[in-house]
Amino acid sequence: MSEFADLVLSAKNGGPGKSEHALDVLRDPCADRIELVGLMDVLFAYLNREWMTSPAVWGVSDCCISVLDWVSFRRGGDWAAELRYSYDDFGSAQRAWGFFTQPRAACDRFLAGLNEVPSPARGDVACFKWAGHQGRILPTMGICVAPGVFACRGAPEHHELIIEVRPAQLVGAWAVEV
Repeated sequence: MSEFADLVLSAKNGGPGKSEHALDVLRDPCADRIELVGLMDVLFAYLNREWMTSPAVWGVSDCCISVLDWVSFRRGGDWAAELRYSYDDFGSAQRAWGFFTQPRAACDRFLAGLNEVPSPARGDVACFKWAGHQGRILPTMGICVAPGVFACRGAPEHHELIIEVRPAQLVGAWAVEV
């Protein structure tokens, strides 16, 4: 890592040079590089870089895998490793982990280690039921972007990138930050 990157990391962690507008650092989990975000919010930058560059794909970047990838980005590890590439459509997703009939049990399994919260804050993750395409009420997962507002991956079959959801009721919510 460069001296400049070390200085930025030091500033981010409260070391010399920390200011009100210290640079946030995004580490690419797939490569050994750093992107400097500046005044841009880390969550906003992450959603733009990871979710807005390609559509949702079952088993690769659907609503659940994408949320688990956010948790991995913030907490380390690969929280989606067991699920990634294990299904390729709605039916095989249900067979792989039962999310659509038992969303709470599935989330408890894959989000074990995170603290459950009654009111998610920005950057926290949640599961909720939502009437998506064709009015079918199904569980989905999202990242809290504002009180009561979640960013979710769009439907893979519609090649959507990201949608905003304001669910009436949460199945559960978990704090991502340590």
